Amino acid sequence: IKRKETKSKKVTHDWEKVNTQKPIWMRKPDEVKDEEYTAFYKSVSNDWEEHLAVKHFKVEGQLEFSGLLFVPKRAPMEMFDQKKKKNNIKLYTLA
Repeated sequence: IKRKETKSKKVTHDWEKVNTQKPIWMRKPDEVKDEEYTAFYKSVSNDWEEHLAVKHFKVEGQLEFSGLLFVPKRAPMEMFDQKKKKNNIKLYTLA
């Protein structure tokens, strides 16, 4: 009986932590600068204008979470377009 040789490769990954900064919604509101709110808003909303208002909050109780609520300066042009899929509210979680 001949024995069949099997070759296996071991794959390894070296992970590099790219972003060492805490998410802005997990930081205290007095630690976050207006420029950081603006940059974050523009990156998640694809809006070229700054936001009209922002509410940074933390809820504690049986359930605990932090959040950011942005109000855009202008309503989206397609706001009343029934055919366009709605994706106005976005949820980002930290695992």
